[in-house]
Amino acid sequence: MSKSYLKVKNVKKFMILMNKRDIDAKMKYGDSIIKMEGIIVEVEDGAVAVDFKGRLGYLKVPKRMIICDYPLKVGQEVGLKMSFLEVLSPEVNEKYISNLAKKEIKGG
Repeated sequence: MSKSYLKVKNVKKFMILMNKRDIDAKMKYGDSIIKMEGIIVEVEDGAVAVDFKGRLGYLKVPKRMIICDYPLKVGQEVGLKMSFLEVLSPEVNEKYISNLAKKEIKGG
């Protein structure tokens, strides 16, 4: 490996760690990881939809986020560990809202 590759790799790793630290500094609550289980209810070309047990909701994720050694099928059970979502600020991200409005105008 060339030295320039190692430098870029280290910079990326550093930026990821710094971003995580910034987010952690904004959060008020520590990790409370919970295990959730669900059933695959939809398999598309690039996404998988899961209905969580216990009426905990529905989640659609890209296939690349699924760890699996065999073909995905509707009805298979899945599990994940996650924490609760925490709102980081009372402020609205105006740039994101603007992008959503532009997308709606285009008909997307």
